[in-house]
Amino acid sequence: SLMWLRCNDKATVAVEMTRLQEFKNEKVKVKSLARLRELFRDRAVSRGQVIGIILALGQQLAGIKIV
Repeated sequence: SLMWLRCNDKATVAVEMTRLQEFKNEKVKVKSLARLRELFRDRAVSRGQVIGIILALGQQLAGIKIV
């Protein structure tokens, strides 16, 4: 635990926890926006989406149902 790593110093642990929570919140906010953008910008992801759509369309047209 953080208390053990910081030698049971509650003030240091409180500051460290606050910094960690702020860092996590900032990264989550940036990451969620980046994920959505990557779906439309990244060539590899676009290729995967096209392949998946073609396979799903082919299955529908052929009458194949995979559970």
